[in-house]
Amino acid sequence: MIVAIYARKSKTTDQGKSLENQIDTCKEYIEKWTDITNEIDYKIYVDDGFSGANTDRPNFKQLLADAKQRKFNTLVCYRLDRVSRNVCDFTTIYNLLQNNNIDFISVKERFDTSTPLGRAMLNISTVFAQLERETITERITDNMIKLARTGRWLGGTTPTGFSSNCTADINNKKTFYLVPIEHEIQKVQLIFDKYLELKSLHGVETYLTTHNILTKNNVPFRADAISRILQNPVYACADINTYNYLNEKNCDIACNIDSFEGKFGLMVYNRTDQTGTIKKRNYTDWIVAVGAHPATVSGKIWVNVQNILSDSKKSNFYIKPSTNFGVLGGLITCGNCGSKMHLKRGKIKKDGTQAFVYICYTKDKSNRKLCNQKNLIGQQIDSQVIDYILNLTHHISPKSTFNINQVSQHLRINNFNIESQISAKENLLSNLINQLGSITQQSLVDRILNQMSILDNEILELNRQLDNLNYIIDINQIELSLSVLTNLNNIDILHQRLLLKSLIHSIVWNGETITIKLF
Repeated sequence: MIVAIYARKSKTTDQGKSLENQIDTCKEYIEKWTDITNEIDYKIYVDDGFSGANTDRPNFKQLLADAKQRKFNTLVCYRLDRVSRNVCDFTTIYNLLQNNNIDFISVKERFDTSTPLGRAMLNISTVFAQLERETITERITDNMIKLARTGRWLGGTTPTGFSSNCTADINNKKTFYLVPIEHEIQKVQLIFDKYLELKSLHGVETYLTTHNILTKNNVPFRADAISRILQNPVYACADINTYNYLNEKNCDIACNIDSFEGKFGLMVYNRTDQTGTIKKRNYTDWIVAVGAHPATVSGKIWVNVQNILSDSKKSNFYIKPSTNFGVLGGLITCGNCGSKMHLKRGKIKKDGTQAFVYICYTKDKSNRKLCNQKNLIGQQIDSQVIDYILNLTHHISPKSTFNINQVSQHLRINNFNIESQISAKENLLSNLINQLGSITQQSLVDRILNQMSILDNEILELNRQLDNLNYIIDINQIELSLSVLTNLNNIDILHQRLLLKSLIHSIVWNGETITIKLF
């Protein structure tokens, strides 16, 4: 008889049983309370530092793979939520176990699917657990709709063109509203006007760079930032055009149509998912209300812009193709203006290879007006840097201070520390959301929303830091070792690119020479 034991614990909390205790409790239960009399062989699967909501756990995935191959007869866990917190995910897992004649036992809840009663109790329990979570979600949504009707700003980083203003009533109850910043609003209006004229994100990007029009953080506008501004409904007038557009998208509109009278801008809640990498939610998740701030553009203009953006995405006009040339993209910095130097494709050469250069971003986008740094010939600089790294390998010994394992360990520690902070803050945010669903006292709601806003900003900043480490590679995936380094010219360009980015911190080009800085 082979019994699999699965244990999981998040490193962001010290609450609950340790992994060792979970495993010991499962073994004790099997030996005391089950009818298994044959000799037992245990297979132990442990995931340390993973949330139950995340099914992408390495040893959990291995467990499922082994289940498909029927490598064990029974799966045991200390508690049901060690396996999954979602009834849909668990149902899929449970069906997999059943299809492979594998029994499931949860010690804490005393579920044992080897018996009819155990199977029935397990099904009932998972349904009620999901019902409870959905009820909490509904209460939170009801609270959001109630707050949305006031048109207030619920916190977080204010959009370009606005600051937040706090007002307090006689009971010192604080409410925040958006207040326009005139010189920033003018930039936003210009972005909308130019996009309607050029119908190109990169065209608007070039125009703004050429005219030295900067963001509120005094950096050039990039295409992705311009896109976010154009898609943000906070700038749109709450009129019949925006009402019809958002209603057709099946948004949850918290105000009646009479409120869309063309006087104020829109407020949209639950528009983005800020757990992990920030991404836009489906329109059906949006909660739309009329704000208390003046509109920046008319509803007709905003809707027209959304339609143009949508058509552009369908044609994949702005999707960058993956390149099979240029191993130093993202590493080279212009020594003149400090901008990154990016790849620019040239003509196909007679030998069939792709000609390309590294060109300063500011030079490229300003048509040489703000920077006129010399371009770098791509094939030459790539070859020189690879030769430089290969020459280093001749001086590397096991005792060398330039040690690959040390580099990898340093990068992994940085990455892990940031991920741990994000996970801890997301857990805190989740707890606050759960509290929000059960609280009716307005002063407490305001306090929790303020805490959520602070956590949102902190998570956003940590995710930005994590994105800056997106070049970090898993050393186990490409076996970054001395043997790989010495065969750098013989591996494919993708692995060359990843390998160099894990070794090189930066390359600065001053127009005559390059300076390479290693980690």
